[in-house]
Amino acid sequence: MDNFLEKLSRAVTLTVLEIDVNKEILIPAFFIANLMSPALWKWNKLRSAYSPEGKLLSANRRAKELERHFRNYKFTYIENKPGGDPWGLMYFPDEEKRLGKDYIRKLREEYHKTLSRLYEINSNSQFGKIILEDYYKKGYFPRFRNEIIDIMDAYKLVNSDSKGSGKCASLALLWASALNVWAKFPIEKIYIIGNKAHIFVFLDEQLGHLFNNTKWFNKTRIMNCSKLSEFVRMITTDV
Repeated sequence: MDNFLEKLSRAVTLTVLEIDVNKEILIPAFFIANLMSPALWKWNKLRSAYSPEGKLLSANRRAKELERHFRNYKFTYIENKPGGDPWGLMYFPDEEKRLGKDYIRKLREEYHKTLSRLYEINSNSQFGKIILEDYYKKGYFPRFRNEIIDIMDAYKLVNSDSKGSGKCASLALLWASALNVWAKFPIEKIYIIGNKAHIFVFLDEQLGHLFNNTKWFNKTRIMNCSKLSEFVRMITTDV
């Protein structure tokens, strides 16, 4: 019974750990929750995926127009506190009691490797700078609770810039849902990709499209970057 209740609680807390442990259940549920949200369907009234003649816009145009919606969102963090999250911190030794020492050990190793790499690539990365924080060295980590669009929109009421906000999983699942609901791409062309530390979306249309946090990249936009390292910096600025 305790294990059953523990699993049910994961659907509510939706931290990075829950989503990874129960990804086969929680990611589809997260995706469907966005699909069902009136907040997402309202986007159709704000901007259309069709031309005035009623013709569906090109894939590139739809992606570009969809990106405009994401200008109203940002990656959630507390300013001047690297990795600072409104939901506070979690303590890895406590998580070991729930999810097992072996799982948490492997997860921490992957986190540290990814965070160190992010910091090496971009020293301004909010996510990368976590490794410098005292709390991180003591076994604490941002809770990084993830939210569906309705809660992301609620942040508009408290954020100083009036933008909605969410973490990488929140934004990725919103991209995936919006690509289907607003941009009219078939679900089978939408791929949610990532590891324990980061999640983004790939659209298998034409030469491919990458959606990372609030940004969209196609082959042309990537190739227009003078260096690959510049592109990597662009996509790691928030995380």
